[in-house]
Amino acid sequence: MDTTNTNANTNTSPQAPPPEIVKKVEKDIAKEAKAEEARVKQAMKDLENKEKAEAKAEKAVHKAEKGLSKAEKKEMSATKAANKAIHGHDIAVTKLHSAEQDAQTKKQQEAKLLKDLQVKKAQVEAAVKEQQVHNRMRDAKLAEVHGQPTAEAAVGGGVNIG
Repeated sequence: MDTTNTNANTNTSPQAPPPEIVKKVEKDIAKEAKAEEARVKQAMKDLENKEKAEAKAEKAVHKAEKGLSKAEKKEMSATKAANKAIHGHDIAVTKLHSAEQDAQTKKQQEAKLLKDLQVKKAQVEAAVKEQQVHNRMRDAKLAEVHGQPTAEAAVGGGVNIG
């Protein structure tokens, strides 16, 4: 057996790298850790900013939805008021047409009554004149019966009843 070979195997331990390389590796590792730490901090900061922006956006959406709801209610109220006004206008127009018809009917009735009144006045005037004539005739007949001449008979304007 070869003892030199066995001794050589047991004496082979990894040799430590030279101190300059160790320092350089340590420096590189520290630099890498520092850069990674900075990236993680920046990522966390970015995440925090994104969360704040999202919360702000959520509030803005809520506010916009509230404004939309308010605008919808206002529009509905305005529509209701407009419909009420239109309904009131329709009623007013209907009443106006009814009043116009009523006024026209009253004018026609007044015109008919005025015509009837004129006819009645003419009839009354004729009846009064006829009554006056008849009264004079009756007075003349009574005077004749009583033997007294009437004022008309004395003047010569008496009526002969015969």
